[in-house]
Parts: sequence; structure tokens; C-alpha cells
Amino acid sequence: MKKTDASEEESTDESATEESTSDESTAKETAKTTDEESGSDEDENTTVDSSPDTKWANADEITDEILEQATVVKFTAIPTEKEFARDHHFKFRLEGDGQLYVRVDKGLKARSGYELAENHANIVEPAELPQEIEIQGDGGLLALGGERKLSIRSRGVPVIKFEIDRVLSTQINHLVSQTEGEFQAPEFKNASFDQDNISRIAREDQTIALQNKWKANYSAFDLAKYLQKPADGGSERGLFFVTARGWDPVAKKFIKNVKTTRFILVSDLGLLVKKNADQTSDVFVVSIKTGQPIAGVP
Repeated sequence: MKKTDASEEESTDESATEESTSDESTAKETAKTTDEESGSDEDENTTVDSSPDTKWANADEITDEILEQATVVKFTAIPTEKEFARDHHFKFRLEGDGQLYVRVDKGLKARSGYELAENHANIVEPAELPQEIEIQGDGGLLALGGERKLSIRSRGVPVIKFEIDRVLSTQINHLVSQTEGEFQAPEFKNASFDQDNISRIAREDQTIALQNKWKANYSAFDLAKYLQKPADGGSERGLFFVTARGWDPVAKKFIKNVKTTRFILVSDLGLLVKKNADQTSDVFVVSIKTGQPIAGVP
């Protein structure tokens, strides 16, 4: 009986030892898990999301650590008309996504002598530059003996789709009678009648090498190949409606409100009219390229 008791006591001791070992193992695993979670919390607390896509709700969220990773924007004060002004304006150059953090340090003195008691900080959302296309220059005349190219300025447009409407010489009477306004930008009087009714239409795409979406890009559009005499004997010559539209190759659609149109005459003949004192006029035909008179023109 005593042996049995001893055996039972040994068994109980071993069981207690196993339970104690199990408890210690569990405690160690729990401590390890707690340390890992604590370490994870520390990692989360020390990680700062300063990507351009991050949006801060107010200036109080901006810490010194975030400012160390920010880009300093240099600005220039714009002089005011008065010696003392309530409103002050600054100009700066900004090329990049993100928000502007503006801070005025305390101690700034007003005209009355009062000092700013505390730092003043604010978050400013800079206005985005619009996507745009523009045909450079104001006129609508190109010299036939020159390069016959249009200078194009664009911003944030990866592809420009050109439509070239070459007016038929037999339809010039309709062009004159059905339009009004400036020469380089005539407007059709009737909504159901436009350049499509009097022109031969061609299309061309131009890919722009974008450096970023803020910088202006300059390119040229060459009209030389559209000045060749049509192979089918068409009557088109050097009158064009040129339309440029922005195209998004990813979305595969035109960019809204990014469009420009210009009416272009390509010729080397110009008319110089001089009025005389007796109310008569002398008309001379001159070369647009050289400005010199041209002889033998009927």
C-alpha cells in the first residue's frame, strides 16, 4: 500500500511537473506574443505615411518628422501698392502632388506693435493646372514658301488628335456667305451647316512625350503633306479648319473641354491696298514671305 502510495505521489509529482512546465511554456509563448504585438505597435507608431496621396485634415496632424520628409517650397513676396497692407500675396513654383503646409512663427509684429502670440499653421490645397491645348499665335496665315507648321502648346495631354478640314475651292462662296466673325475664327451662322459640309476631312494623331502633368509641352504640326494636289483631281487648295483635341489613351476617350480650332490660309500671295487722296485705291500683290511686290499677277 505504501509503495502504491509512493507511486501515486511520484505520478502526481510528475503530473505537477508537466503542468508547471506547460504553464511556463504557455507563459513564455504569451510573453513572446505580447512582445511581438508590442513591437508591432511600436512599428505602427513610428511609421509615417508621407506619400503624395496622403491627405491631412488639418495642420495639427503635421509632425516634425513629417516636415523633415517634406519638400521646401521657395516663394517670393509680391510688392503691395501701399506701405502697410492687410493682404499679402506670394508667388511660388510648384510641380508635384500634395498639400501645402504654411506656418507663420510667433513673434511676427503688426504695424500697431502687437506680436503674434503663437505659431499659426494651416493646410492649403494648391489649385491644379488645367489640361489644355493651344495653337500659338493669333493670326490665321502661313506663308506657302515657309515651314507651313503650326506651333502647338499643350499641358497634361498625352495624345493630340488633329482633324484637318481642307475647304474645297468650289465651296468658298458658301464659306463666305455662311460665316461671320474674325478671319482666324469664323463662326457658322447655321448650326446644321459647318466646315464638314464644304471640306475634305483628314485626321492625324500626335503623341506627346510628357515629362509630368504640370510642365508645358511644345510641338509642331506640319501642314505640308495636306497641301499636295489631290490625286482624284479635287479642288482643295490652301484653306483649312484645323481642330486639335486632347485624347486619353488609357480611358480611350477625348479629354473634356480640351480643344482648340483655327482657320488657316496657306498662301504666298497677299494684297496691299493703299488709299489715295482722291478716294481711289491702288492694290498691289506682294509676297507674304519676302514682303516684295510680285510682277505679272493678273
